Amino acid sequence: MIGCGGSMLRGGIGARLGASSSANMEVPMNSVRSLVLAGMLGFASATAAFAAGDPLFVSVTSSPQAHRTEMALMFAQNVVKKDHPVTIFLNDEAVKVATRASVDTANGKLLAEAIKAGITVIVCPNCLKYYKLAEADLVGGVKIGNPDLTQGALFAPNTRTLSW
Repeated sequence: MIGCGGSMLRGGIGARLGASSSANMEVPMNSVRSLVLAGMLGFASATAAFAAGDPLFVSVTSSPQAHRTEMALMFAQNVVKKDHPVTIFLNDEAVKVATRASVDTANGKLLAEAIKAGITVIVCPNCLKYYKLAEADLVGGVKIGNPDLTQGALFAPNTRTLSW
């Protein structure tokens, strides 16, 4: 029996060299504690890694009336209040929330608040074309995406992404 000053576990985690697979294997409890501690530290460092200033990129594909769109817009506003730069990328049907036709809707109002809070809002140019919309249909403060703008926000250092 190998001891490390701690209690021992007995079980079938592999086999000792030269022993049959049915033999009891002794695993030092300190090794188990070390593994648990390493896992906890890894989780803590991953959580702490989203520090103030780390950007968030939110991709929204939902309908302009959808609850998911509302959740994305509200979440983005809460994050920007915590000193994180936020970019919202509206694509597919979500581009409609950035139009003048949506200004008086609940999500249109949330989008206006997001822009006022300093959130960058980018719309997918191909999606605008697909839904037969043009730049003239968009509310002020919205940017039409291009590779440099969209990818610059998406691939900025330490950026986290969410999708609705």
